[in-house]
Amino acid sequence: MANQQAYRVDIDPDGDVVFICTYGDSSTLRLRVSSKVVSLASPVFKAMLSPHFREGATLATASYVEIGLPEDDAQTMQTMLLVMHAKHDRLSSEVNLQGLVKIVDKYDCVIAVAAAAHYWISKAMEDTDQAGLENLLHDAYVLRQHELFATIARRLVLHSKRPIQGEQGVLTNVYRKLAGIRPLMTLLICLRSCTGERAQEIAAGLVDSRAGSYPCCKQPQEETPLL
Repeated sequence: MANQQAYRVDIDPDGDVVFICTYGDSSTLRLRVSSKVVSLASPVFKAMLSPHFREGATLATASYVEIGLPEDDAQTMQTMLLVMHAKHDRLSSEVNLQGLVKIVDKYDCVIAVAAAAHYWISKAMEDTDQAGLENLLHDAYVLRQHELFATIARRLVLHSKRPIQGEQGVLTNVYRKLAGIRPLMTLLICLRSCTGERAQEIAAGLVDSRAGSYPCCKQPQEETPLL
């Protein structure tokens, strides 16, 4: 049987709520936080800690309450709660962005983590491939990072080496539309790289619609940003 251990992190040493998450195979992580902070940051926590729920009723008559969150990843939960409490100096440099997106969406606390989310997505964009950008497009959408969403979408349209795709879900139609824009953007890039006479020929209709490609763009040159 695995050795069970209990770890504790006092995000707010004077906090009145202790969230208990599973850590590893059989250990637990106890996260002490402020009920006021998490209630302001998340309507889900606010409801959970209201007198209408068992946890809130317990807190109303005790100095603190323990709440088990066995389905939530301990380290990701710790990251989210540290951000909520503005303990940025204690954040790890490594962030499970996919896990964070999931848990932030679950607890409806996008606004509370907006600044940190912008930094993490921007950082991830610096060194990633097309698949990574497709994932980041979803992350930016869920975390409501509108400017980053637009930037990632432009990069996918202009620089993708294969058809744009992503997980089936809320962005299925977005991925499909971006994939449809790609051939047009390729043509526009080609037109910008051509001089007068050649550009006129292309614009006049030298498009192989049956093949779904553009003769001038069989071997595209270095892409020139349009946006």
